[in-house]
Parts: sequence; structure tokens; C-alpha cells
Amino acid sequence: MSILSVIQAYNLCNEDITVILELEEQDLKGIVPREWISLVNEKSPEKRINIAISLWERVVGNELSLVINSLKTNLRDINLLKVGNKYYLLYVIQSPVGEEKYYIGGNPYNVHLDECGLASTVKPFYTNLHDGFYDYCFKAMGLIESNKIENLKELVDHNSHNDNLQDYLGYFSNGMGDYLAIDNNSNDAYLYFKDGESAKNVGFWDVVDEWLNMAING
Repeated sequence: MSILSVIQAYNLCNEDITVILELEEQDLKGIVPREWISLVNEKSPEKRINIAISLWERVVGNELSLVINSLKTNLRDINLLKVGNKYYLLYVIQSPVGEEKYYIGGNPYNVHLDECGLASTVKPFYTNLHDGFYDYCFKAMGLIESNKIENLKELVDHNSHNDNLQDYLGYFSNGMGDYLAIDNNSNDAYLYFKDGESAKNVGFWDVVDEWLNMAING
């Protein structure tokens, strides 16, 4: 099955999807990062991967070392997609057990900044690397796209026994009702478990690194 066929199969919004194979530099200048234009014009998957890995290392090399190492090992290709009127990078990942996974990274030039803004902890990732990064097929197990970031109280059971959920915005979802959130005022991270004991003041990037790494290798 082709990449486009897989993407279309999970296209829940029935948007037009195009895999872009070649670009002139001026075509998307100022619309997507220049590294994306360089990447799409490389014919070799290995060279496309190297461009992307270099960008990851520059932006979150310290924060997501496990994820970056897994991408170096398991990433098989990267493609530029146009979905509706938005652009994404599609990461084709082969897990150690041979399962093919498709992660999608949003365009950092499209970051949605509402009145709450982004927590300073995540701003470099969202504005320099990707506006969200998650499993395309499941629409989860990753960092949520900025225009879909919500107050944690709205994301979970409104009758939850956990207190002060309204102070947090959910940035990471595992697709099973658990969220990693940040208080934009204090920058404190909160790990919410639907069916377990939640934890305050966790290391945000430590959790993201661990969860994303498990998802890529699972």
C-alpha cells in the first residue's frame, strides 16, 4: 500500500492530501521552514532523514535524546504533505518488530497562539520544529497541534477528583485518556492519569521523551 493510500485511509476530515515531491525555493518561501524545502528536493531518503535529524538535534537535542536516537535507528523516510491548506512532514517509522508507523509533524509557521499563548517550556519545539508531533493514524501518542490544545478540565472527566485542572493546558495525549499538561503561569507540568494516581511537578520533557520513545519502538 502506498503512503498516500495509508494517509487517505485515516483522513477523517476528508481533506485533499498531496505528497509534494519537488519544490522551487520560492514556492513556499516564508510559508514553511527553509529546511523543509531543502528536504523535499533531496531524492535520497537518507539525506532527507539527515536534514530532519539535524533540525531535531538543534532544537531539542537535550530534551528528546531518546526520541532522536530512535528516529536515527527507525526512521525510513520523510515526506512533505499538503493537507487541505496546511503543510506537514510525514515521518515513516519502522518499529523494531517491523510495524510501520506514520508520525506527522505540523508546520511551526502555523502555530496557533490564542490569548493563553504557549508555555515557555514548549515554545521552542512548537515554533522552531513542529506544531505538534503525533501518530497520524491514531491522532494521539504525541504532542497536540496548537489549535487543538485545550484546558485540561475540558479534556477529562468534569467530575474528576483531581483539583485545579483548569490551571493546566494539555499538550500531550496518549490516546487512552491520559494527558501531560502544563500550567502556563508557573510552567509546572502535571501528569494526569485517567485510571491511576496523577502527579504534579513532573519533568515535562522527561515524560515526553519516554512516552514518544516507547511509541516509536512499540
